[in-house]
Amino acid sequence: MSSMAFLRWFSRGPCAAVPAARAWLLVVFSAVVTAVAWAVFSRLPAMPVRVGMSAVDAAVPLGYQVSVFPAFGAFVGALALDVARSEARRTWLPRLVLVGTLCALAAARVAGALPLSGHALLVFGVLAYAITAPADRDAHVLVALAAPALLVVAWCKLVVWGDPGWFAASAVLGAAAGAVVARIARS
Repeated sequence: MSSMAFLRWFSRGPCAAVPAARAWLLVVFSAVVTAVAWAVFSRLPAMPVRVGMSAVDAAVPLGYQVSVFPAFGAFVGALALDVARSEARRTWLPRLVLVGTLCALAAARVAGALPLSGHALLVFGVLAYAITAPADRDAHVLVALAAPALLVVAWCKLVVWGDPGWFAASAVLGAAAGAVVARIARS
């Protein structure tokens, strides 16, 4: 049975009408994505910390690297559940565009092509999408998973690495992208 077939079967079976079951599925998606991210990043050499475009004499800790993946995994998981259940069709494309755009910007950051914080882009994009009025039905899960990431990213960027300007720019850009996509998806 393919993973999409399993999702369709599972969404029609034990959790078809139970909102709490959807929340638990999002937490499971989050855990799986985070575990995969941890497995990948723990085997890669530590990346250098970048402040703006400059690499500083510090390595990015593993905890920082994986901090955004719980919220990101839940966001992608919510999209996958909606696709599997054929729900909220009008939001599929805008959410895919948001995921693709934020991932492309984050990848450009990893490559050193942008001074923005890929982590801040992802966290603020997910948060803004979740809470832009009317709030997303999964907002409680997304906010609960994004809040710790926001604390980790803000602490490292603002206190440890002293990068308030690019953190703020990334937060504004990520939040704007998430809010615009939410308004388009829910209009």
